Amino acid sequence: MTNPVSSRAGRVSVTMLSKQTLPNYLVIRELFQKGDSLLFITSRTMSSRLKLIEQALADLEAKVDSVVFSDDDIEEKWNLMCQEIGSKLAKDGSYLVNLTGGTKFISLAAHKVFGEYNSQFYYLPWPKNYLLRPMQSNDDKMILQYRIKVEEYFKTHGLNIVRSESRLLLPKEYTTNFFGFFVNHLGRDAEIIDKLRSYRDKKHLIISEVENGGTTNYPQIKELSSFLEKIRFPLLASGVLDRAETQYLTGGWFEEYAYSLVKDRLNPDDILLDVVFKTENRQQNELDVVFTLNNKLYVIECKSGGVDKESLANPIIFKAVALKETLFGLAAKSIIFSLSSHVPKRAEDLNALFFDRSYFVDPNKIDCIKNEIL
Repeated sequence: MTNPVSSRAGRVSVTMLSKQTLPNYLVIRELFQKGDSLLFITSRTMSSRLKLIEQALADLEAKVDSVVFSDDDIEEKWNLMCQEIGSKLAKDGSYLVNLTGGTKFISLAAHKVFGEYNSQFYYLPWPKNYLLRPMQSNDDKMILQYRIKVEEYFKTHGLNIVRSESRLLLPKEYTTNFFGFFVNHLGRDAEIIDKLRSYRDKKHLIISEVENGGTTNYPQIKELSSFLEKIRFPLLASGVLDRAETQYLTGGWFEEYAYSLVKDRLNPDDILLDVVFKTENRQQNELDVVFTLNNKLYVIECKSGGVDKESLANPIIFKAVALKETLFGLAAKSIIFSLSSHVPKRAEDLNALFFDRSYFVDPNKIDCIKNEIL
């Protein structure tokens, strides 16, 4: 995407960049046709977004050009701003102009300049999923047909997914049965699961060794075999738990349960499990379940235990909300699934959706999850 479009007549999709890349990205994906070119208009302070959106749209293989205003105070220089935009245009070109991004002054200048050419204007009232057509004879809404996937969403926010799953470790039926055991019959077996947490990062766990000995960091679990037999756990290798199986038993099962619940009841456009991603500064983060629906991002943190006090729940809520506000944009939603009966006070204050144990054990409440999320 390096060839200039200024010398080429034809359809050009015009975008004014702003801090939020996603609305611009969606409009381009919706309107783009093979053979179209892209023209980006931005101030120098927003020019970092240019590389980001180019990378996210690289698969279009479109010719691209840009207007990066030469002066820092360009928005106070109407004539110069119009001149720099006009220098990139061809009289026989056709322009699809997205007025969603940029500042008001830049949008006014774009409207003035492109009004002298063969141009169609569009506006996305984000986070709504339709386009408006300013300066048209009617107020019809143009419904967006394009639906973004999780990895695309991350790319438009400068985030790189390095690992994710779109399949379950164990069949959905097994996890559903384990859910019933966990909420109704766990009892003293909770101690076994708690001790097993110490082994979550062990690549291979020899069951007989764990039953016959232990250390400060790795406690003895005498009844591990009988517990696995009780829950009819389908070991991949006899006498051994690998890392994925240990993580499943110590909470991963609830992530898989949530994944299946969302997939079956919400019918998302895209959904991933156990997402590991890096930010632009290479900081690594992990998310339990992430899905997109109607071009919005939803992030679910799953807690099978450990949130039965305000002091334990609050850090989880703060982290979920902070990720949303700093990385995913205000239109994203932070959701916490918990098997504790405790409902923390801060969740609603911080605009996080918190679903406690009652939503999962009460058949009359489980459908409320869909209504509240959407």
